[in-house]
Amino acid sequence: NTDQVAVAIVIDNSGSMVDTDPLNVRFSASQMVLEIMGESDFLSITTFGNEAVNLLPMTELIGDQFQAAKASLATIPVPSGYTDYHKALALAEANLATLPDQN
Repeated sequence: NTDQVAVAIVIDNSGSMVDTDPLNVRFSASQMVLEIMGESDFLSITTFGNEAVNLLPMTELIGDQFQAAKASLATIPVPSGYTDYHKALALAEANLATLPDQN
């Protein structure tokens, strides 16, 4: 399907987010992205502080997977650590590399 998209969302969840985004707008924005995605699109969600963590590995949004993606954004992890975006971007790249069709 040439109309499919793949999105790798990377969310800063380092300790500085306590002060710079106390209302967790970054997670609300991620939910908005999810809402405009179509069935059979692909999505991964990664947070990072000291370490990068997949809240959702690259997943095709079909059937129950859309609800699983919503659930992964429902519980916001406590911000902590420093900002190691290199690990986060490497994990996002690895998520994208799992797609069945690189086109």
